[in-house]
Amino acid sequence: MEAGRIAGWVAAGRERLGEQAQPAWERGAGLSITEAAAMARRGRGPRRRPAFGWSSLTPAERNVADLVACGLTNPEIAARLGVSAGTCLAMAFEHDCWFPPRSVREAAKRIPACQYTELPGLGHGAPLLASGQVNPILAAFLD
Repeated sequence: MEAGRIAGWVAAGRERLGEQAQPAWERGAGLSITEAAAMARRGRGPRRRPAFGWSSLTPAERNVADLVACGLTNPEIAARLGVSAGTCLAMAFEHDCWFPPRSVREAAKRIPACQYTELPGLGHGAPLLASGQVNPILAAFLD
């Protein structure tokens, strides 16, 4: 059963990538576990700013800090910047063995203003395999 689910994820990824799928697959297949882990950790490259202090903030972070200093609330800042006022969405899937709903729910309780949503009948691959159910929830959260 697990192999079938993984095959479904691979097929969905290949469909989304189109012509880029095969070259990406070949590059990934040629990596060792150590190389793949290093690539995942690397992200977009090294940080070029200080680790702390005002100079460590990005221009967007500095803008938010300035608005906070002016006394604006989170919803007011979000409206001013044209972004979501939501701070956290924790989404769980009933049959997710990797991130069971109980664990996600407990984590969400520890995050201030976190919105928790659980989708019945779905497993770990739901964002790819059931995007029609997942995406509207994400869109509503971001509005």
